Amino acid sequence: MNDFELTLLAVDQVMSSQKLPIFKPYGVMAATTDFAILTGNEVAEYHFCRDDKPHLTGRSGAYWLKPSSSLAFRRLYQDTNCIDAFGDGENVRYVSFTHGIRPVLIASQEFLEQLERKTGYMGITEVTFGEYPQYVEQDSEKVNLLDRLYKENKLKLTGKAYTVDGYKFELDAIYSSMYVMEYEWNKEKYVITGLTKGYSSDVKLSNGELLQNGKPYWIKVEPITWLYDEKTNLLISKRILLSGIPLFLDSDVKDFDESFLKKFMDTFMAKEIIPSNLKTDVTLLDENEALHNYVYWKKPTKNK
Repeated sequence: MNDFELTLLAVDQVMSSQKLPIFKPYGVMAATTDFAILTGNEVAEYHFCRDDKPHLTGRSGAYWLKPSSSLAFRRLYQDTNCIDAFGDGENVRYVSFTHGIRPVLIASQEFLEQLERKTGYMGITEVTFGEYPQYVEQDSEKVNLLDRLYKENKLKLTGKAYTVDGYKFELDAIYSSMYVMEYEWNKEKYVITGLTKGYSSDVKLSNGELLQNGKPYWIKVEPITWLYDEKTNLLISKRILLSGIPLFLDSDVKDFDESFLKKFMDTFMAKEIIPSNLKTDVTLLDENEALHNYVYWKKPTKNK
């Protein structure tokens, strides 16, 4: 499915006089998901997005920006390459795993017209498209049942997987990624992961539970909500979906289209947001195939 492309917000779209109109009422902060927190996202415990009530699902997180191609602009904004968890522009190391992906979707007008629209916060148009693991399952009875079915190998694999970085703590490690498999139960989809990248136990997940390193969590796969900027025809993810992926692996590279993160989004994320019931032939890389010769992918196994 090649009807759209994923990218990032550019620095000038969030920080300058050219700021997208959508950010004037909405602000530039983005809520982070539990899946992003588990993969390393920096979260502000007491800063919330404007359209979210003070609730753990609305906490602001840090996310990458597309570096400006203008040298003068980079100097003006001191090489800003991200928005931090407090909503401010910042320059961080390109290999930081604490800054997440807030994807932007570029598509044709014909594609956009097929999406159902609704009016959200401050009259901003929202659309729902695709799905991704986002928040932990809140129902303890469901969690216990999923645990039991998983141990008994009775959960159905959908054939879809989500690509994440497998390293937990090393900032300068060679980035070795892994698949997180998607399961289906009672028409609901989940992934289970124990990734707790670099966090201590003083961080809470959206269910109020203190994060425990290595503990497996059931994350529900949910529809992605996008903010629709009607002037530019861009769809901007309302939430940060994933963390742990570096912007560049070579700090001398400034072209986002040649960046590691762009290749990751094109190769994996753009395919993985498509629901498994719409696309069952998701392409998985063969074992030992590498991206940039830095990331080695493990091919998932299917139920026998």
